[in-house]
Amino acid sequence: MSCWPEPASFHEALPKTIKYCKICQRETPHQIRGGPDVVAVICISCLERALRYQLDRD
Repeated sequence: MSCWPEPASFHEALPKTIKYCKICQRETPHQIRGGPDVVAVICISCLERALRYQLDRD
């Protein structure tokens, strides 16, 4: 997890949905991100936790 795909425009909001996260073990909001031939549904709580971890390592 060294790089997360960035949205095409920072002004456009990414689509979101509420799903069950196996890591958090609860219903959390998820972002729907896409790239060439790939669509990912990412837990926002897990994404924030991973980004904070990366920032704290520096």
